[in-house]
Amino acid sequence: MKGKLALLGGLAVGYVLGTRDGRERFEQIKGKAQSMWNDPTVQQKVSDAQDFAKEKAPEVQDKVTQTAKDTVGKVTHRKEGSGDHNAAPSNTGPTG
Repeated sequence: MKGKLALLGGLAVGYVLGTRDGRERFEQIKGKAQSMWNDPTVQQKVSDAQDFAKEKAPEVQDKVTQTAKDTVGKVTHRKEGSGDHNAAPSNTGPTG
């Protein structure tokens, strides 16, 4: 399914970039996207999103750090409780 979607996407891109009509349509879409991006309302929302991300970054960093420490602690605890560390691993598979 992914292959079919990639093929269709490739064909669409080839049409847009390979034909005069496609190129003109691409330029129309590009112009519309640029005008939307430069719209003051859109830029205000972009600024709001950046401010929000900057505000929340320290909280996210602390949460990720704590989760990583907790995970390391759990893995270490499991490993310590798994039995004799000095014993050679047993071979339970077939030999030969």
